Amino acid sequence: MGGPGVSARTFPRIEPRRSAGVRTWWARAVASALEEAAYDPADLKKGAGLARRGEVGQIELDAGRVVAAVMERGDAFTVTVTVPVMDPDEAQAFAEVVGAGAGWVGSLLRGDVPASLDEALEEAGVELLPYGGLSATCGCDSWVDPCRHGLAVLTQVAWLVEADPLVLLHLRGLERADLVARLAGTAEEPATASADWEGELPDLEVAVEAAEQAAALLVDLLGTSPSKDVDDISF
Repeated sequence: MGGPGVSARTFPRIEPRRSAGVRTWWARAVASALEEAAYDPADLKKGAGLARRGEVGQIELDAGRVVAAVMERGDAFTVTVTVPVMDPDEAQAFAEVVGAGAGWVGSLLRGDVPASLDEALEEAGVELLPYGGLSATCGCDSWVDPCRHGLAVLTQVAWLVEADPLVLLHLRGLERADLVARLAGTAEEPATASADWEGELPDLEVAVEAAEQAAALLVDLLGTSPSKDVDDISF
Protein backbone atom coordinates (compact mmCIF):
# COMPACT_ATOMS: atom_id res chain seq x y z
CA MET A 1 0.00 0.00 0.00
CA GLY A 2 1.31 3.45 -0.88
CA GLY A 3 2.49 5.97 1.68
CA PRO A 4 0.69 9.23 2.49
CA GLY A 5 0.53 11.55 -0.50
CA VAL A 6 2.11 9.06 -2.87
CA SER A 7 0.02 8.10 -5.89
CA ALA A 8 0.46 4.99 -7.99
CA ARG A 9 2.10 5.21 -11.42
CA THR A 10 1.18 2.89 -14.27
CA PHE A 11 3.67 2.00 -16.99
CA PRO A 12 2.50 0.35 -20.23
CA ARG A 13 3.77 -3.04 -21.31
CA ILE A 14 7.36 -2.92 -22.52
CA GLU A 15 7.96 -4.33 -25.96
CA PRO A 16 10.45 -7.22 -26.42
CA ARG A 17 14.11 -6.27 -26.41
CA ARG A 18 17.33 -8.14 -27.08
CA SER A 19 19.13 -7.55 -23.80
CA ALA A 20 18.00 -7.47 -20.19
CA GLY A 21 21.09 -5.50 -19.17
CA VAL A 22 21.20 -1.91 -17.91
CA ARG A 23 24.03 0.62 -18.13
CA THR A 24 23.57 3.37 -15.56
CA TRP A 25 24.94 2.70 -12.10
CA TRP A 26 21.62 3.39 -10.36
CA ALA A 27 19.81 0.88 -12.58
CA ARG A 28 22.63 -1.62 -12.03
CA ALA A 29 22.03 -1.19 -8.29
CA VAL A 30 18.49 -2.49 -8.81
CA ALA A 31 19.80 -5.30 -11.03
CA SER A 32 22.39 -6.24 -8.39
CA ALA A 33 19.70 -6.31 -5.71
CA LEU A 34 17.52 -8.69 -7.71
CA GLU A 35 20.54 -10.88 -8.49
CA GLU A 36 21.26 -11.02 -4.77
CA ALA A 37 17.63 -11.87 -4.04
CA ALA A 38 17.48 -14.71 -6.61
CA TYR A 39 17.59 -18.14 -5.04
CA ASP A 40 18.86 -19.88 -8.17
CA PRO A 41 20.80 -18.46 -11.17
CA ALA A 42 18.49 -20.51 -13.39
CA ASP A 43 15.49 -18.58 -12.05
CA LEU A 44 17.32 -15.32 -12.73
CA LYS A 45 17.96 -16.39 -16.33
CA LYS A 46 14.34 -17.47 -16.84
CA GLY A 47 13.08 -14.21 -15.34
CA ALA A 48 15.32 -12.16 -17.62
CA GLY A 49 14.06 -14.17 -20.59
CA LEU A 50 10.43 -13.48 -19.72
CA ALA A 51 11.23 -9.77 -19.36
CA ARG A 52 13.10 -9.63 -22.68
CA ARG A 53 10.30 -11.37 -24.55
CA GLY A 54 7.79 -8.79 -23.33
CA GLU A 55 5.83 -11.28 -21.22
CA VAL A 56 5.32 -8.73 -18.42
CA GLY A 57 2.12 -6.71 -18.68
CA GLN A 58 1.63 -3.13 -17.57
CA ILE A 59 3.39 -2.31 -14.32
CA GLU A 60 1.64 -0.50 -11.48
CA LEU A 61 4.21 1.05 -9.17
CA ASP A 62 3.33 2.49 -5.80
CA ALA A 63 5.24 3.33 -2.63
CA GLY A 64 6.72 0.05 -1.48
CA ARG A 65 4.91 -2.08 -4.04
CA VAL A 66 4.98 -3.16 -7.69
CA VAL A 67 2.15 -5.18 -9.27
CA ALA A 68 2.18 -6.76 -12.73
CA ALA A 69 0.93 -9.83 -14.57
CA VAL A 70 3.45 -12.16 -16.20
CA MET A 71 2.55 -14.54 -19.02
CA GLU A 72 4.25 -17.93 -19.36
CA ARG A 73 3.15 -20.70 -21.70
CA GLY A 74 -0.34 -19.28 -21.98
CA ASP A 75 -0.87 -18.82 -18.24
CA ALA A 76 -1.01 -15.44 -16.48
CA PHE A 77 0.48 -15.00 -13.02
CA THR A 78 -0.08 -11.92 -10.87
CA VAL A 79 3.08 -10.76 -9.13
CA THR A 80 3.33 -8.35 -6.22
CA VAL A 81 6.82 -7.14 -5.29
CA THR A 82 7.35 -5.30 -2.01
CA VAL A 83 10.21 -2.97 -1.10
CA PRO A 84 10.72 -1.13 2.22
CA VAL A 85 9.86 2.57 2.00
CA MET A 86 11.88 5.40 3.48
CA ASP A 87 10.69 6.61 6.87
CA PRO A 88 10.20 10.40 7.28
CA ASP A 89 13.69 10.86 8.75
CA GLU A 90 15.32 9.00 5.85
CA ALA A 91 13.33 11.01 3.31
CA GLN A 92 14.35 14.27 4.97
CA ALA A 93 17.99 13.18 5.16
CA PHE A 94 17.90 12.32 1.46
CA ALA A 95 16.52 15.77 0.58
CA GLU A 96 19.13 17.50 2.75
CA VAL A 97 21.99 15.61 1.12
CA VAL A 98 20.68 16.36 -2.38
CA GLY A 99 20.14 20.02 -1.53
CA ALA A 100 23.66 20.41 -0.14
CA GLY A 101 25.49 19.32 -3.30
CA ALA A 102 26.38 21.63 -6.16
CA GLY A 103 24.19 20.76 -9.14
CA TRP A 104 22.63 17.66 -7.57
CA VAL A 105 19.10 19.06 -7.53
CA GLY A 106 19.17 19.84 -11.24
CA SER A 107 20.83 16.55 -12.13
CA LEU A 108 18.29 14.48 -10.22
CA LEU A 109 15.28 16.32 -11.60
CA ARG A 110 16.68 15.91 -15.12
CA GLY A 111 17.02 12.14 -14.62
CA ASP A 112 20.66 11.72 -13.64
CA VAL A 113 22.21 10.59 -10.35
CA PRO A 114 25.88 11.58 -10.05
CA ALA A 115 28.12 8.98 -8.44
CA SER A 116 29.22 11.66 -5.98
CA LEU A 117 25.62 11.90 -4.76
CA ASP A 118 25.53 8.17 -4.12
CA GLU A 119 28.73 8.46 -2.08
CA ALA A 120 27.30 11.34 -0.04
CA LEU A 121 24.08 9.40 0.60
CA GLU A 122 26.09 6.41 1.76
CA GLU A 123 28.03 8.60 4.17
CA ALA A 124 24.73 9.94 5.51
CA GLY A 125 23.42 6.41 5.99
CA VAL A 126 20.71 6.71 3.34
CA GLU A 127 20.23 3.79 0.92
CA LEU A 128 18.65 4.32 -2.49
CA LEU A 129 17.74 0.63 -2.48
CA PRO A 130 17.69 -1.51 0.66
CA TYR A 131 19.59 -4.70 -0.16
CA GLY A 132 17.95 -7.83 1.20
CA GLY A 133 14.56 -6.11 1.39
CA LEU A 134 13.03 -7.37 -1.86
CA SER A 135 10.13 -9.79 -1.56
CA ALA A 136 7.54 -11.08 -4.02
CA THR A 137 4.33 -13.08 -4.01
CA CYS A 138 3.07 -14.88 -7.10
CA GLY A 139 0.24 -17.17 -8.11
CA CYS A 140 2.61 -19.82 -9.50
CA ASP A 141 3.59 -23.01 -7.69
CA SER A 142 7.22 -22.03 -7.09
CA TRP A 143 8.32 -22.05 -3.44
CA VAL A 144 11.21 -19.59 -3.89
CA ASP A 145 10.92 -15.86 -3.21
CA PRO A 146 11.19 -14.14 -5.59
CA CYS A 147 10.21 -16.67 -8.24
CA ARG A 148 11.13 -16.32 -11.92
CA HIS A 149 7.99 -14.22 -12.50
CA GLY A 150 8.94 -11.84 -9.69
CA LEU A 151 12.45 -11.59 -11.14
CA ALA A 152 10.96 -10.78 -14.55
CA VAL A 153 9.01 -7.88 -13.06
CA LEU A 154 12.05 -6.62 -11.16
CA THR A 155 14.15 -6.82 -14.32
CA GLN A 156 11.73 -4.46 -16.02
CA VAL A 157 11.65 -2.20 -12.96
CA ALA A 158 15.42 -1.81 -13.43
CA TRP A 159 14.72 -0.70 -17.02
CA LEU A 160 12.21 1.88 -15.77
CA VAL A 161 14.68 3.15 -13.19
CA GLU A 162 17.37 3.46 -15.86
CA ALA A 163 15.07 5.74 -17.87
CA ASP A 164 14.06 7.77 -14.82
CA PRO A 165 15.79 7.38 -11.41
CA LEU A 166 12.84 9.17 -9.76
CA VAL A 167 10.93 5.91 -10.33
CA LEU A 168 13.17 4.34 -7.69
CA LEU A 169 12.49 7.18 -5.25
CA HIS A 170 8.75 6.82 -5.93
CA LEU A 171 9.04 3.11 -5.12
CA ARG A 172 10.81 4.02 -1.88
CA GLY A 173 7.91 6.31 -0.97
CA LEU A 174 9.44 9.65 -1.98
CA GLU A 175 7.36 11.12 -4.80
CA ARG A 176 8.76 13.87 -7.03
CA ALA A 177 6.44 16.54 -5.58
CA ASP A 178 7.35 15.51 -2.04
CA LEU A 179 11.06 15.65 -2.87
CA VAL A 180 10.72 19.16 -4.36
CA ALA A 181 8.71 20.28 -1.30
CA ARG A 182 11.36 18.90 1.05
CA LEU A 183 14.13 20.55 -0.96
CA ALA A 184 12.27 23.86 -0.75
CA GLY A 185 11.79 23.31 2.96
CA THR A 186 15.54 23.07 3.52
CA ALA A 187 15.84 26.64 2.19
CA GLU A 188 12.77 28.02 3.94
CA GLU A 189 14.42 29.27 7.14
CA PRO A 190 17.11 31.44 5.51
CA ALA A 191 14.59 32.80 3.04
CA THR A 192 11.99 33.81 5.63
CA ALA A 193 14.67 35.42 7.79
CA SER A 194 14.86 38.33 5.34
CA ALA A 195 12.57 41.24 6.13
CA ASP A 196 12.18 41.86 2.41
CA TRP A 197 11.01 38.31 1.62
CA GLU A 198 7.43 38.10 0.40
CA GLY A 199 5.50 35.30 -1.21
CA GLU A 200 6.45 31.65 -1.55
CA LEU A 201 9.77 30.04 -2.29
CA PRO A 202 10.74 29.84 -5.96
CA ASP A 203 9.86 26.59 -7.69
CA LEU A 204 13.04 24.51 -7.90
CA GLU A 205 11.99 22.84 -11.11
CA VAL A 206 11.38 26.22 -12.74
CA ALA A 207 14.81 27.35 -11.56
CA VAL A 208 16.43 24.28 -13.08
CA GLU A 209 14.67 24.85 -16.41
CA ALA A 210 15.69 28.53 -16.40
CA ALA A 211 19.32 27.60 -15.79
CA GLU A 212 19.27 25.11 -18.67
CA GLN A 213 17.70 27.68 -21.01
CA ALA A 214 20.29 30.28 -20.01
CA ALA A 215 23.12 27.85 -20.76
CA ALA A 216 21.62 27.01 -24.16
CA LEU A 217 21.29 30.71 -24.97
CA LEU A 218 24.96 31.28 -24.18
CA VAL A 219 25.88 28.47 -26.55
CA ASP A 220 23.83 30.13 -29.31
CA LEU A 221 25.33 33.56 -28.67
CA LEU A 222 28.96 32.59 -28.13
CA GLY A 223 29.17 29.49 -30.31
CA THR A 224 30.66 27.53 -27.40
CA SER A 225 29.67 26.08 -24.07
CA PRO A 226 29.60 28.48 -21.09
CA SER A 227 32.57 28.25 -18.76
CA LYS A 228 30.34 27.29 -15.85
CA ASP A 229 28.27 24.24 -16.62
CA VAL A 230 24.65 24.21 -15.55
CA ASP A 231 25.37 21.10 -13.50
CA ASP A 232 27.62 23.20 -11.28
CA ILE A 233 24.76 25.48 -10.27
CA SER A 234 23.48 24.74 -6.80
CA PHE A 235 20.08 25.69 -5.40
